[in-house]
Amino acid sequence: MTAMGTRPDRFRRRSRATAITAREEARRSDGRFGEQHFERSSAVDLDDLTWMVGFDDDDLARVDPAPVVDPEPVPVVDPGPTPPPPDVPAPDEPWQPAPRAPEQQRLLEELVADADDLRTVHERVGRVTVACVGSLSETGEDPSQEQVAELLERHRVPRAVLSDLWPHNVPVLDGDRLEVRATAYGRRVDRWLDTELAELTAAHERHRELAARINAGAQGQERRDSGRELARLNARFPDGIRETYYRRKRELLAEIRPMGGTLEWTTGGVSTPKRVDAAIQRAASMLPADWIARSNATGEVGHGRRLYPVRVRESTTRNHYVEHRAISKKEVLLDMAVREIDTDPESYSIELESDPRVAVVAQDKLPEKYVGVMQEQNLVVVQKFEVAFPGGRDWSSGRQIVRDDGQLALSGRAAAGWEQHEYVDSTGEKRRCWRRPRKRTHTSRSYGMAELTIPKGSTDSPTALHELTHRCEDSVPEIGRREAAFKRRRTTNADGTRQPTEAYHPRLTRERVRPDNFLDRYIGKDYGRDDRFHEVMSVGNEIALYGQLGGFGKLKEGRAPLLGRRSVEDDDHHAFVLGTLLTV
Repeated sequence: MTAMGTRPDRFRRRSRATAITAREEARRSDGRFGEQHFERSSAVDLDDLTWMVGFDDDDLARVDPAPVVDPEPVPVVDPGPTPPPPDVPAPDEPWQPAPRAPEQQRLLEELVADADDLRTVHERVGRVTVACVGSLSETGEDPSQEQVAELLERHRVPRAVLSDLWPHNVPVLDGDRLEVRATAYGRRVDRWLDTELAELTAAHERHRELAARINAGAQGQERRDSGRELARLNARFPDGIRETYYRRKRELLAEIRPMGGTLEWTTGGVSTPKRVDAAIQRAASMLPADWIARSNATGEVGHGRRLYPVRVRESTTRNHYVEHRAISKKEVLLDMAVREIDTDPESYSIELESDPRVAVVAQDKLPEKYVGVMQEQNLVVVQKFEVAFPGGRDWSSGRQIVRDDGQLALSGRAAAGWEQHEYVDSTGEKRRCWRRPRKRTHTSRSYGMAELTIPKGSTDSPTALHELTHRCEDSVPEIGRREAAFKRRRTTNADGTRQPTEAYHPRLTRERVRPDNFLDRYIGKDYGRDDRFHEVMSVGNEIALYGQLGGFGKLKEGRAPLLGRRSVEDDDHHAFVLGTLLTV
């Protein structure tokens, strides 16, 4: 046995420094340490911790040391601030649009001018019409084709939007030609937007590639590089590339035509959360400013039509816009009645003092507009009261109202409105009771109100934009006429016949559509009433301005097409939406 306090040699802890020193001495004695320089054969990425491993013989290259030479003195020169290493990127700033190229600025100016021309074509045609009618009244003859052509040239009216059928040589707009011209204009805008948004499109595509590479199982340095680049993109676009793309697209459209405005709406007497106003004003900011102004201008809009104030509310069911709805409103009013009397009001009031259930309302408490009429027709307003005497109970609930000692037995909200009343009854005896004004429920109906519903709880919803577009169709009839021409062109066969209507869904057989090859069959919905309401612009705005249903394929998002479609692209529909937003 070993002595107390000592340990066998095999349990003794050797000094690590001593062991290393012994190895170094062994290598020095071998003549291979300190006399050679060692270099690693491959570069080292300091961010890659896998380089921190022991060297093998293959990783080392033996190089003879260079002879030591005393360097010549070099004059000291102040180098100034040290620039950052070229391979270390500066902190990423949030993305900002680059300065516009002169060619793009010139195209923008042309688009603004052409949009103004198309928007004012109705006014210009009206001027030509007035001039033609004036010529007819002066000379008694229709103006010649040469005179009409000269007027069209003077007022800058494009012949492409005029019908070939001119009654009495007066120019008439051709809705189908105007739609084709506006859609052609929308294609020019589309090409301009593609150039303006090219940087965002490339960033979105790069983000998809990096995410797909990581999700596919990239390992090692490739995964690390992809992750770093993905993080830099996310830092540069804090709101997301997709959201930045569509926000920038809406800003570019606003450079061509003023967008936005405050929509005037009403709750219709129903309590509505504040978020409803945020949602509807957000949608209004994406539509032309004069559309919103026309929506606010309620009243007669021509041809016997009337635009009603719009009521906005939330809904948990399918949302809608209704141009005219009867709104019922319940109000709790004081129970009063108008009586015709054969004496003066003061004498009649004295007669009623003996009855605590009624009282004449003083004329100074009535609206002034009624006082003169009531005096002429000898009318008074009588207010009714609920009355309770000592020991009295409520006949419906059996609850005691007044105790036997004459004090009120109710408390809290139940006691509201009750007051002690003294009077002289018909026998001349003074009496005391408790009374309060009687109330009744009155249901009023307002027949002059439109209704628009949005999803419950939303503050930024494509559905709000969809329904608000229908409101604009109601206030700007030219939108519906333009949609009708587009849908007619898309759903007309080569032989001139229209595509037949069919049910939108097997369970929604009452909704008829002409499906064509739209992104969604609902775009071809046929209301069968007039040319005011369609789904071409309402759904098209959701797709073009929010990116719904694949956003017309402008951003490759890898979303599955709807209903078996092989593509989410529809350049014709996209051009029509842009042309209508900017030219109607």
